[in-house]
Amino acid sequence: MESKDLHGFASDRPITKVEDDLLGRSGFSTDLADAMASWHGNDSLVVALHGDWGSGKSSIKNMALSRLEAITEDKPDIIQFSPWEWAAQEKITASFFQEISKSIGRKDKSKSGKKLAVTLKKYGRYLNTGETVVEGLSTALPTLFILATLVGVGGNFSNEAWVNNASTFMLLVLGGWAATLKWGKGFLEKLSGNVEETAKEKEQSLSDIRQELTALLLKRKGPLIVVMDDLDRLTSSQLRMVFQLIKANLEFPNVVFLLLFQRDLVEDKMNDGMQLGRDYLEKIIQVPFDIPQIETTRLHSLLFNKLDKIIEQDKSASNMFDSGRWGVVA
Repeated sequence: MESKDLHGFASDRPITKVEDDLLGRSGFSTDLADAMASWHGNDSLVVALHGDWGSGKSSIKNMALSRLEAITEDKPDIIQFSPWEWAAQEKITASFFQEISKSIGRKDKSKSGKKLAVTLKKYGRYLNTGETVVEGLSTALPTLFILATLVGVGGNFSNEAWVNNASTFMLLVLGGWAATLKWGKGFLEKLSGNVEETAKEKEQSLSDIRQELTALLLKRKGPLIVVMDDLDRLTSSQLRMVFQLIKANLEFPNVVFLLLFQRDLVEDKMNDGMQLGRDYLEKIIQVPFDIPQIETTRLHSLLFNKLDKIIEQDKSASNMFDSGRWGVVA
């Protein structure tokens, strides 16, 4: 039996369908979707949708994506990626290429689609070569620091040279063993895997892989649309990483980025004393949009329609309703 909401309650969630639009923004979302779907430039296009938290950015995004999914001719590939979900792991760049490769591999079973997925994965792995080494070393630093401290302290327990040497040797062995148990196994496994997987890829230069990606993307009839939401939740360094990823590493033809964030928050985070955040964003984003304003008359109509439904469900409420008072609400 389907449940029915008798009181008009609604969760604070973005809508997903045009049919649920009560604020008259479906037209804007449709125009936005059509504009992105028609992009076939030799460079990438970066579109931004600005709005405060709770202003409806995600709802407009969902309606635009619904429109894009309905396209049958020259259908674009849509990849949604949330940097905020990966930010805590400091793996935004690595996870981006993994996710985009998986998404294309699932959606496009054609020969060119499979090749594009493999090449994107290869490109991402190339860019992240050495990440495992840095990660492993950074994890090991606390252990190495403690080990060095113990060795220094151990040497102060005795003035005998052989005692100092034996103590130092034992501490080194135990410390090295502990460090290996803590991080060495996983680190070496990752490192050996990366070396094996990238050995053949290293025969190609980064420029070669970029040219391969460019050729594959130029052949596609529909653009590759990458959607990134909640960018305003990232830190300054994470934002710079994302923007570098967009402009430096993914400047390819037939690629469109749709970025959603609260503009003033991101601008403040991008201020570095040398350059204003607003100026920085202008160099990244070609087409900025602000959330369309909601007409006051539409809000009034929506409010009173909801009130009428509530009053209709409770006859006693209609006797207490002062139409004169509510009639002057502005």
